[in-house]
Amino acid sequence: MAQGFALFAASPAEVIRACAREAEALSYTSFWVNHPGSFDGLAALALAAKETRRIDLGIGVIPLHTRDAASITEGVKATALPLDRLLLGVGSPNPDALKRVRAGVATLKENVSTRIIVAALGPQMCRLAGEVADGVLFNWLTPEHARRSADLVRAGAASAKRPVPTLYAYVRVAIGPAACTRSCGKGRPGSC
Repeated sequence: MAQGFALFAASPAEVIRACAREAEALSYTSFWVNHPGSFDGLAALALAAKETRRIDLGIGVIPLHTRDAASITEGVKATALPLDRLLLGVGSPNPDALKRVRAGVATLKENVSTRIIVAALGPQMCRLAGEVADGVLFNWLTPEHARRSADLVRAGAASAKRPVPTLYAYVRVAIGPAACTRSCGKGRPGSC
């Protein structure tokens, strides 16, 4: 199982650069940032790209209901991200999420030669991701739900007669004294 490292896209630039360098030095296979609306995840990822040479660079995920595929394509080109290492994550909430993701992935594949990753939580999106994506990003899933979701992705790929996309999952952790406060409420390192 490969391991990646992810940061909040609004982290200070020096933190993004240092973490990307360290993740690559420690043989992580991917370095990810999110795209939280008020911050451009592609720009944050470009900081990591300048510090690395081998590690895959992922964005999880750009919402297709607020940014269309043409705008995403422009953003990828403007940031000059290395397409051979880019994991371009997209997703969308309802209504019309399935239609929007299917069309968005098709447009992106026509215009950007990189791996397209689809965020999938529900059964229909998991199947669709299996049909059209190069990878699938799971988030906030229990291990059992992740297994069921992976089965749905495999079924979607089989129905489309294509290889199963690579499966990715965020496993969220907090570190430092604030993490202890969040996890047990005591706020003292070593007291949890």
